[in-house]
Parts: sequence; structure tokens; C-alpha cells
Amino acid sequence: MDVPWCRGPPDDSTTGPASSLCGQTITDRLVDEYCVVGPQARCRDRLQGWHDTGAATLALVPHPVRPTESYIDGVRRTLAALSPV
Repeated sequence: MDVPWCRGPPDDSTTGPASSLCGQTITDRLVDEYCVVGPQARCRDRLQGWHDTGAATLALVPHPVRPTESYIDGVRRTLAALSPV
């Protein structure tokens, strides 16, 4: 699902360079190009694909979404799930 994007105040006072971006969308294609999102197997495949291209450094920033766990527990769970077998 493509979502509207606007950087700046949540009201109509946005001005300057960022104002020209309001109303644009962040497409699923853009997210897929730069983010690892989805089920564990898909995320691992995407990380392996980037590794296979020779990428030397990847920035992995997990965003755990289980409401019953702490942030650090979610990060640990995510990293364990994505670690090579």
C-alpha cells in the first residue's frame, strides 16, 4: 500500500523545500528497494541477496512490533531470527 508522505509540521504551515514533497507517496517499490520488510524467510532472502552483491555494510534497524515485549527483547528476537543458520 503506497502511503502519502509529508515532512514537517502536521498543519498547513509547511513551507520551503520540503513543502514541494507533501502529497507525494512512498511506494511499495521504494520501500522494497531500501528496506527489509516481511516474513522471516523473505527478510533473510533479501539480506542474503544484498550480501551476494558484495555489499560491505548493511544498516539493520529492527522495529519490533509485538506489544507485549520490550524493545530490547524485540531487537534480540529479530536479530536471532535473521541470523545465519
